[in-house]
Amino acid sequence: DFVEMKMAVAAGATGVNDFVEMKMAVAAGATGVNDFVEMKMTMAEDAADNERWLRMLPALLGGTLHCIDASEEEIKRIGVKLSNGLLDLAQVLPGEIPVAALMERLLQFMRDRRNCLVVRTVCLQWICMLLVRSREDMLSSHVLNNLFEPIFESLSNSKDDVVAAALAVLARIMEGKKGEEDVVQGPEGRDLFADSTERLLELFRERREMLEVKGGAMIRHLCGNLNSRHLYVTVARFIQHNSHDLEFAQQLVQTFNWILLTAVETKSLRDELLKTRPLSEFDVLDCQAGQTGKAAAARPLFLHLLEPWFFNPVSALALCLWAQQYEFAVEMITRIAVFDPSLDMLRQLDQLVHLLESPVFSGLRLRLLEPRRHPALFKCLLGLAMLLPQAAAFRTLSERIRVVQSGLLLEFQQMEQQQQQQQQQNQPAAGGTKLLAMVMSAGSGGASGGERDAHGFDRLLGKFDEVTASSQESSRGA
Repeated sequence: DFVEMKMAVAAGATGVNDFVEMKMAVAAGATGVNDFVEMKMTMAEDAADNERWLRMLPALLGGTLHCIDASEEEIKRIGVKLSNGLLDLAQVLPGEIPVAALMERLLQFMRDRRNCLVVRTVCLQWICMLLVRSREDMLSSHVLNNLFEPIFESLSNSKDDVVAAALAVLARIMEGKKGEEDVVQGPEGRDLFADSTERLLELFRERREMLEVKGGAMIRHLCGNLNSRHLYVTVARFIQHNSHDLEFAQQLVQTFNWILLTAVETKSLRDELLKTRPLSEFDVLDCQAGQTGKAAAARPLFLHLLEPWFFNPVSALALCLWAQQYEFAVEMITRIAVFDPSLDMLRQLDQLVHLLESPVFSGLRLRLLEPRRHPALFKCLLGLAMLLPQAAAFRTLSERIRVVQSGLLLEFQQMEQQQQQQQQQNQPAAGGTKLLAMVMSAGSGGASGGERDAHGFDRLLGKFDEVTASSQESSRGA
C-alpha cells in the first residue's frame, strides 16, 4: 500500500507538472498569436493572405474566448488583448467576413452560462462590430431571431459593462442610414426600430425593478446613440396602444418624462417643445392621434406625447408647463383637484415643484416677471399651491408666488407713473388688488367654447377626462 501511494504521488506530481507546462504553452501561444496580429496590422496588403486571415477568424475567436474564460489572470489578460487586436484587424481586412461562422461561435459562448461576464461583454463587442461591417447579413431573419434573446438577457445583467455593451448592440440594430425619419426595415418588412423598442418596453413590464433601478440610465444611453425624437414618438404610440396596464403606463410616462425634462441627451426635444404653437392654433385633425406617414412626421412632438402622457396627470402637467401651454395646464389643474389624492400623486407634485425650481426651468420663472403677459401661468402656480399640503414644497411655491406679487406691485407703480405722465388723472389708478384681479381675469379669458371646438382644445380635455377617470376607477378597485 505504501509503495502504491508513493507511485500515485509521483504520478500526480508529473500530472501537475504537465498541466503547468500546458498552461505556459497556452499563454505563450496566445502571446505569439497576439504578436502576429499586431505585425499583420503593419504589413502591406496581400489579397491571398487577407483571405486566409478571414477564414481563420472564427477559429482564432473561439480560442481567444477560451483564453478569456480561463481562471488564470495572465491568460485572461492575454486573451482580452488578443481579442482587441483581432477586432481591429477584422475591421480593416478587405473581403467578405464569415458572419455565419463568427455568429455561431459568439452565440455558443453567450448561451453557456458557465462563462464569465467578460466573455459575454467581448462577444457583444464583436456583434457590434459585425453590425457595422456586415449590416445586411446581420439583419437577416435567421441572425436576428437568434440574436434578440441573448441581447435582452444581457440587458437584465447586474453588471453595468454588460448592459452597456448590450445597449450598444441594440442601438446598432435600431439605427437608420438616411437621417432622422429613417425607418429601419428588417426581414419580413418589420420596422426594426419599433420592434426593438417594444421588446425593451415589454422587458420593463416583466421586470419593473429594472425600470426603477436602471431604466433611466438605459433610456438615456439610447437617446444619446439614436434619434431621440423617433424613440419618444415610438414609446408614445406603444403607451397609447397598450393602455390596459394602467400602473405600467403611469410608471413608463413618469420615467420618460423625467428624462425628457432633465437629461442632456434630450435637450433637442426640449428645444422643439419650446417652439410648439398654442393649442388654439391647431385644428381637430392635428390633435387626433394615430396619424401615419408624412402627417405623423410633420405633427408637433408635443401632440405626439400629450395624450399618452395623460396616463400620468402630473407628468402631463409638467409637459404642458414646459411647452408653454399654460391655459391647458390651468384646465388640467382644476381637474386634478377633484382626484382622490394618493401618496404617489402628492409625491409627484412635490417633485414637480422642485423641478420648477431647478435651472432647466429658469425660463418659466423669468416669464413670471411678466404676469400680465402670462396670466395663465400665474394661475397654474396658484392652483398648484392649493393642491399641495403645507409642507416644504408648499412653502417653496408660496415664496415664488410672493415674488410674483412683488412684481405685480412694481408693475402697478410703473402704470401710475405712465398715467401721471399722460395726465390722465380722470381715470383712477388700479391698486395692487385690482391689478391682481385684472391678471386673474385675463387668465380666464382663454379660448371660447366655439373656438375650442375648432381647434380641438375640448377634444383633448375630453380625452384627459376619459383617461384619468379610468385610472381613478382602477385605483379605487385596487
